[in-house]
Amino acid sequence: MGMTGIDSVTFGVEDLHTARRFLDDWGLLDTGSGEEALVCATRDGTEVVVRYWLDSALPSAMERGPTLREVVWGVSDDATLNDIAN
Repeated sequence: MGMTGIDSVTFGVEDLHTARRFLDDWGLLDTGSGEEALVCATRDGTEVVVRYWLDSALPSAMERGPTLREVVWGVSDDATLNDIAN
């Protein structure tokens, strides 16, 4: 079947409070936010993780500053994952 879509995205931001307002404005559901990170879900179940952009828990950035840090794509089965890996 192939790729099923985005499972999760992770962002580094300058201001978690402003990011919270943005996520709320877009109707994302808080699924486990805390002091260090915002963790939300879209209507289709895609996870959105937001941390302060200098947080060492974030994956490496592709560019300096606040930016997208990681995208995890879903696949329908192990065969698809193996095809992508090879």
